[in-house]
Amino acid sequence: MYKQPINSATEAINLNSNTENNMSVQKKVKIAIKSTLFDIEQTDELESTNIYKISDLHKPNPEGQSIRCITDGLLRIDDNRIEIEYDEQEEAGFGQTKTMFCLDTHNPGLVTLARTGDSKSCLVFNSDARRQLCSYALAEGSLSFTVVTREINNSVSADGGKLSLDYELEFNGEKLERNITDIHFMVKA
Repeated sequence: MYKQPINSATEAINLNSNTENNMSVQKKVKIAIKSTLFDIEQTDELESTNIYKISDLHKPNPEGQSIRCITDGLLRIDDNRIEIEYDEQEEAGFGQTKTMFCLDTHNPGLVTLARTGDSKSCLVFNSDARRQLCSYALAEGSLSFTVVTREINNSVSADGGKLSLDYELEFNGEKLERNITDIHFMVKA
């Protein structure tokens, strides 16, 4: 049976509660994450051409938006899907939150990131349909935004691998930030 990638925070919450029992193989993994956020500035001279520049791509981010961490997690494998799940570290600002990446083995250019717990969100990265409407769940209600996928490199398999995501976030049609994230998954012996 083909399992679709999850595409909403509600699906992520439901999936997260019973996924361990449904996956064929489960392995412990060490996860190394490097994520860098860049503010997008729209300059007056570029405004008419709708081209944006990335602030200080070759310098450390002046706002301190670069995050590196190493953590433990689980890699679950089914016929058509690979899931990687881990607990967010408190320093990342997500509180008590589980993060899960769902990867479609038939389409490495489709990745879903779902967070449950104190921070609830669902982001879809798709190299074919680059603009995806996504959401964060807040105490006051949910916040919708657009993820614009620039590039996905996905070499994750049952043996571990690497996932690289380059994407922008938009809110109400305005580009807010660009995020470049590299995640290495190493199966533990």
